[in-house]
Amino acid sequence: MKNKGVSSTVNKRFVKKIKTKIQNFKLTDEFIGRIRWVLFVTAFLLLFLAFQVGDDWFVREFANYDWARSIGF
Repeated sequence: MKNKGVSSTVNKRFVKKIKTKIQNFKLTDEFIGRIRWVLFVTAFLLLFLAFQVGDDWFVREFANYDWARSIGF
């Protein structure tokens, strides 16, 4: 049978270690620039996919019949 006290202390140490790593992380200009590029490319790809798929997916997934019929589907 597992001793719960040991597991609890190991988890606390692990959480504390992660917490200190996050607190010590410094945002550099290079890191911010890379994140901006990643977000820009992701947004561009999502817009491209949205225009490729069109409106039909929304109507099929979320609209009821009367609503879809009133807008022409």
